[in-house]
Amino acid sequence: MHARRKLLINKAHSLGGTELVNKWIDLHEVGKKKTELLQIAKEAGFT
Repeated sequence: MHARRKLLINKAHSLGGTELVNKWIDLHEVGKKKTELLQIAKEAGFT
């Protein structure tokens, strides 16, 4: 699941940059999934 989310974050970044990545993450409810997405984006340098 981690690899799939990382792939989706990379795709969002290639389509719309950091702004799109942040908007996509913000669509998710607060919780474990959103926290994991934020961590993946931070590791990739997109936030």
